[in-house]
Amino acid sequence: MKPSLFLIVTSTVIISNSAFAAKGKSQPVAAVREAITEGFKDPDSAQFSGIFYVKDTEAPGTKSSYVCGWVNAKNSYGAYTGKTRFVAFQGDVKGGPAGMLFGIEEQDKKYPMIGDTEEGQGGGKPTVFEHLMWNKRCVDDHHPKSFTARQS
Repeated sequence: MKPSLFLIVTSTVIISNSAFAAKGKSQPVAAVREAITEGFKDPDSAQFSGIFYVKDTEAPGTKSSYVCGWVNAKNSYGAYTGKTRFVAFQGDVKGGPAGMLFGIEEQDKKYPMIGDTEEGQGGGKPTVFEHLMWNKRCVDDHHPKSFTARQS
């Protein structure tokens, strides 16, 4: 199976302005947690870890930022699935109202990006999620890029 943008599109959700405003900007992590766990089999089992913020440098003059981290939750069998990375955007969407967007890495779809992409040390390739989300939004002085695609 070849990777595609469909993988990201299927794991990305847009929360409306009213939902974001109802949560309030004063509780951004709570809003992110609630939005991400909304579709989980057992939302109350969700365990978040390693949460950090990265300011959106592509939108100067706004209060936009990214919330990045890991989440682990139970599946329909009652077993924890393992830590999964997420990226959530909070703030002003170009030409529109404030809102929230997020993506969750799909653990079983760690396919490498096709084409000319950046390589990590040792020749590793980025997954679709890393290339489109994590490595563009969650990298700072304390959080390096990652290249964890399955090797063919």
